[in-house]
Amino acid sequence: MEDNSRFDVFNLADACLKGEPSRVSRIVHGLRSEGIEAPIVLWALSRELRTLLSIHQHIDQGQSFEHACKAQKPMIFDKRRPAYQQAIQRLPMKRLHKLLLMAQRLDLAVKGASPVPLWPGLHDLAFTLAGGRGLLAESAWTYRLH
Repeated sequence: MEDNSRFDVFNLADACLKGEPSRVSRIVHGLRSEGIEAPIVLWALSRELRTLLSIHQHIDQGQSFEHACKAQKPMIFDKRRPAYQQAIQRLPMKRLHKLLLMAQRLDLAVKGASPVPLWPGLHDLAFTLAGGRGLLAESAWTYRLH
């Protein structure tokens, strides 16, 4: 069972892409309890957001999903493409831009330049990226993504 294993940011990224909000919650809490540094979690989530935005841009320019995946640096391997495809279908460009803004605010919090609560913010970011709804209204965010 996943709860008995060590968590890593790659498990988190995969759960976000596959649209598994309850698994994302468990992983974020596990990462925090294992002492993983918040900037590492933010890096992994931001990386996926930038990749998804890039794929969307390629598709909007008329390229196929397969070509968009091959154009990424590093290239998205065949094994991970279904997860990216699920995320692309679930997350419109506008939502991805708002999530990237959320990630930027969390980056300011990491640097001590924002009062945003870091771990609740990371949870909200990952949970929303995974397709979860409802937590943002209860959080300390001053804007809504829905």
